Amino acid sequence: MLLGVDSRLILEAPIFCAVQFPSLGPAAATQCPTRVVFDLRPPASPHAVGEAATLRIAERVAHEDGIIARLVEADPAGIVIDRSASIEARTDRTSAAMDQGAPFITGGALAAHDHRSGQPILLLRAEFEHRWRYHPVTIGAHRLLSDAPEESVRCSDLNLPLLADAAPLADHRLLGGRRVSNGLRLAHLHRLLSSAGRASNRAFGAMVGTEAALVWVDLAAAEDRRSLLDLYDTAFQSRLDAVRASATAGPPAPLRTRECSGCQWRDHCSPIIDRSRSTTIIQSINRSAHARYRSLGIDTIDQLAATDPSTISDLRLDEMSWPRDRLVGHVDEARALVMKPNSALLRRGLVRLDVPAFDREYDIDMESEVGGQAYLWGVYRASSDEATHDACWDADPELAGARVFLAIWERLNELRAAAATAGDSIGFYCWHDRAERAALQTGALAAARRLGFREAPALVEAFLDEVPLVDLCAIAQRDLVTGRSKGLKTIAPLAGFAWRDAEPSGEASMAWHAHAVDDRRSTDEQQWWRQRLIDYNEDDVRAEAAVREWMRRETFVSADSLPPSS
Repeated sequence: MLLGVDSRLILEAPIFCAVQFPSLGPAAATQCPTRVVFDLRPPASPHAVGEAATLRIAERVAHEDGIIARLVEADPAGIVIDRSASIEARTDRTSAAMDQGAPFITGGALAAHDHRSGQPILLLRAEFEHRWRYHPVTIGAHRLLSDAPEESVRCSDLNLPLLADAAPLADHRLLGGRRVSNGLRLAHLHRLLSSAGRASNRAFGAMVGTEAALVWVDLAAAEDRRSLLDLYDTAFQSRLDAVRASATAGPPAPLRTRECSGCQWRDHCSPIIDRSRSTTIIQSINRSAHARYRSLGIDTIDQLAATDPSTISDLRLDEMSWPRDRLVGHVDEARALVMKPNSALLRRGLVRLDVPAFDREYDIDMESEVGGQAYLWGVYRASSDEATHDACWDADPELAGARVFLAIWERLNELRAAAATAGDSIGFYCWHDRAERAALQTGALAAARRLGFREAPALVEAFLDEVPLVDLCAIAQRDLVTGRSKGLKTIAPLAGFAWRDAEPSGEASMAWHAHAVDDRRSTDEQQWWRQRLIDYNEDDVRAEAAVREWMRRETFVSADSLPPSS
C-alpha cells in the first residue's frame, strides 16, 4: 500500500531492469515527461493522495470488480489471476493462460520488453494463428460515450465480449479525450503483446466505462492523419528520451497541465512554473502549444502579451496548423494575466456582458457523493439575503438522492408558484448547468425507482424546458478573458468573494460526505462534517451571486482595445 491507497493505484509504476534503465507502464505515454522522471527519481516528498482521490480509486476498483464478475458469470472458463501475487508469478500465470486459450484473463502481467511493462486489467481472446492471440481492454469508472447524430461506435455486450460479436451503436460517439487517453494505454499493451507474439493481427483494443459495454477502437486506423499507435509511439519515445536525458541534464522543466491537480509532485513543480512565467500558466495552452510558441521564441506569458498577432505570418501559422484566432485568443489571455491580473477582459468585439435579469433571482447549487448522486441542494436569494438548503444524509446514495430530490423539487415549485402569483418573472442561476440539470434528472429517476414518483422524470424535463436556468460559467467562458480556469473557485475571488472554509473544493467535499454518513463516527462528529458541507454549499451559492453582481457592475475593458504590453 502506498500512502494508504489500494495497490491498484501503483500497478503501472516503473520497473527497473537489470541494465538499470526502467520499463515504463501504460500510463507513461499519457503523463507529463517531468512526472515520469520524478516518479523514477523523486525530487522531494510526494504530495499525499487525498481522501477524495482515495474514494475515487475505491469507486474505480469496485467498478472493475463488478465488470469482471459479470464476465466470470457469463463465461466461467476465464482466468482470474490473484493481484496480490508477485509480478513474476502473475507473468508466468498469464503466459500459461494464453497458451491454453483462456477466453479472457484478468489480473495478469506481461513480460517487460523494449522498456515497456504492463499489467492489463483485462485481455480478451482473439484469433488463433499457431498460438492464441489477445486484445487489451481498459476498464474505468467514467463515461465513454456521448450522443452524436449520424455517428456510430462499435460495441459488444459483456456477455458476448468478442470483437466478432461487436455491432455498430448508432447516434453515439466515443468522447475524444477518452479515446486518446485510453487508446494510448491500449496501444502500449498491444505493443507488449506484439513483443510476445500474442497481439491480434487486427490491432483493436476495447474500453469499458460506466456504460458497461465494450467499446472497440482500431488502434491502427488513421484519424486526423495519425493512428493511436502512431501517437503512442511518438509519445512513449519522448518519455524514454526524457528519462535518458535526465541522467545527465536533469528532469525536463515542469509545465502546467491539466494533469497537475492530481500529480504527487505538484507542490514541487508549482513554484518553479510560477517563477518561470511559462506560457502554460494560461489554462488553454498545453504542452504542444507551448512547444509551438517556443519555436517562435516565445517562452513566457510576458513575451506572449507583448506579441502583435499581425506580425506572425499566415505561412508560419500554417506550419503550426493553427488558425489565427487561436493565436489572438492566447495573446489576449496573456494580456489579461499581465495587465489585468485581478480582473478580466472582455472578448474582442464585445462592449459589455449580457447577464439575463429577472424580477426574482435565485442561485442554486448541489453537492454530490463520489458516485454522482446529489444529497444536498442550496438556494440563495441575494435581494433578501436568504439562504436555504435541503439535504438527506442517508448512507444509501440513491435513496438520499431520491429524498433530496423531492425536497428541492417542492422548493423550486413553491418559488415558481409565488412568482407567478405576484406576476413576477423568475430565473435560476448556477455554475455549469450540465451538473445541475443532470442532478435533477438523476434525482428524478431515483425518486421514480425508490419512492414511486413515476412521473418525476417527465416533470423534470418539462421544468428544464420551461424555466430559465442561467449558466454563469458559460457566460464567463464565452465572454470573459482571464487566462485562468473558469471554475467558480477561480473566478469568484476576482469578484471579491472568499469562502469561509480554508480548503473549499468540490472534490474534497466528497470525502467530507463520506465522513458525514459514516455510522462508525459519533453523532457529534457526523454533525460537524454535515455542517461543514452545508456552510460550503451556502458559500457556493453566495459566490455565484457575487460573480453575477460583479459581471453587471464591473467596467470591463475589451481585449481589442489594449495595445501589446511592453
